[in-house]
This record gives sequence, structure tokens and C-alpha cells, in this order.
Amino acid sequence: MAKLKFIISSFFLFLIGVVSLSAQVSVRASIDSTDIKIGEQAQIRVDVVSSADENLSFPAVKQGDVLGGGVEVLAVSDVQTGSDNGKKKMSRDYLVTAFDSGSYVIPPFVLARPDSSKVQSNEVQLNVHGISEPIKEGEFKDIQPVYEPPFDWKMFFIVLSLLVLGLVAIVVAVYFLYVYIKKKRNQIAPVPVVEERKLTPAEKALQELMRIKEEKIWRQGQEKFYYTEITDVLRTYLHERFQIATLEKTSSEILDSLRYKEEAEPVLDKLRQIFSVSDMVKFAKVHPSDEENELSIVNALFVVNQTVVLEHVVMNVTADKVEGN
Repeated sequence: MAKLKFIISSFFLFLIGVVSLSAQVSVRASIDSTDIKIGEQAQIRVDVVSSADENLSFPAVKQGDVLGGGVEVLAVSDVQTGSDNGKKKMSRDYLVTAFDSGSYVIPPFVLARPDSSKVQSNEVQLNVHGISEPIKEGEFKDIQPVYEPPFDWKMFFIVLSLLVLGLVAIVVAVYFLYVYIKKKRNQIAPVPVVEERKLTPAEKALQELMRIKEEKIWRQGQEKFYYTEITDVLRTYLHERFQIATLEKTSSEILDSLRYKEEAEPVLDKLRQIFSVSDMVKFAKVHPSDEENELSIVNALFVVNQTVVLEHVVMNVTADKVEGN
């Protein structure tokens, strides 16, 4: 019997504690408009007042949820917090609407504690009204009659005058431009045609050799292409200068042909050096030294300068001093 009394007493003490704890929390739901038309919006606010150490979680209501069987949630605000006289204040807004007429009772908003106990707000009622005058199928009515402004004759003549003035200005500008261009054409004297002088074989060879010398493509590992360019320029020049078929002959055959040309005698050693290194690069894949590469282009320039026909010289090239020249 004593044990039963103890259990009953403990149960009542528990209920008193729960009631006392719940009394410290106030949850109130309110709505800014209880009557709206279909498609209009209303805002529900849930205000919570609790002790400072109270920790409550709002219900997981999100955009798109339906409350009270037909009220759709359009947006949910962030939780706004504050304090007043040692009390914690929280609030959250829910923007809602409905697309069917009727009276809707929105159930209480239930907030949860960490210990799984819950507190809830009051219910909220929303009345949704339909269109007072139904629209028949195929019948549409304007909210306001169509407004037709009176014709503004003053503005019409202003715009017309501006258009006419603009057209006159364009015609005058085109006329004076035509007269100006015509006058300029009559003042321009004919430009005499200067016939461009054709370069001599030596001039062409010196230009190409100077280009090859400046590019220094052998520094990029293109020794074969470097010597091919040098020997091609020399073959073309020697063919035009001495009238020998250098393009079809080997290096040694070219040197043999030039042995019988008195003007070529001073440059045979230079040519022999160039052709010898060129053949080694092309056929034996030898990589000459930097000095040999520089010497080959200097010797090529020397060959042209030594054998050029003096009355046609238009370019003087001073070769760098290289050992052995």
C-alpha cells in the first residue's frame, strides 16, 4: 500500500513539473488577414517566448508544403531571435495562399525540445473567397475601358518639321561632299610611274645571305637547313654569274668547273670550305662548331663580294673578322 502511494505521489510530482516547465513557454500563432481571395497571400507568424536556457526547434515546414488541407506554403523566413527582461524571444513567418475557396483551419505549430517533449501553438483559421461574378466560357472583361488618347496635332507638326529639316540637311551635305570630292580629283596630279629596277644576281645573293646570317637558324639545331640555304644561294649566284650548270652538279663538279674561270680563282678555297662542311652536315650528319657555322656564312659573303661585276655593285658587306680569312 505504501509503495502504491509512493508511485502515485511521484506521478503527481512529475505532472506538476511538466506543467510548471510548460508554463515557462508561450507559443502563439497569428495571421495578418483571415479573409483573402483565391490566389492572394497571407502571412502567418509564430511567436515564442521562453526562458533564456530553453532550446526549442520549429517544425520542419518548408516551401511547397500544404497546411490545413489546402493552404500552400509559398515561403518560410529565417528564425528571428531576441530577448526581453531575461526572456528569449523567437519568431518565424510563413507566407501562404490557397487556390480553392473555403474555410481552412491551420493546425497548431508544434515545437520540439531536445528531450523530445513538445509545445504547440494555437490553431489559425483562414477564409478563402472565390470570384464574386463567375466568368462564362469565352467571355472576358477588361478591368478598365480601353483608353484612347486624343491625337496631338502639335507634336505631329513638330515631328514632321524635324524630319523635313533632317532630309534637307542630308541632301545639302551630300551635295557639298560631291563638289568637294570632284574638286579634289581635279587637283590631284597624276603620279609618275617609276619602273622598279631589277636586282642583279649579286644583289639578290647578298640580300639572301644577309638574311641567313641574321636568322642564325643553326643555333636552333637546324644545321642541315642552314647549309642548304647557303649552298642554294651560292649555286644560283654562280650559275648566273659564270653561266655554269651548278644546279645539276655536285660540289666537287662545281669546283672543277670554276677552276677554269679566272675571276673565281680567289674564292675557290672559300667555296671548298663551305661545300665540304655542307656535305658533312647533309650526308654524314655532322654537327659543326659555332665557329665553323659563322665562318661558312662569312665565306659565302666573301665569294659574292669578290666575284661581283664592279659596275653593278649596290651593296657593300663587311664580314666579321674570322680566323683563317
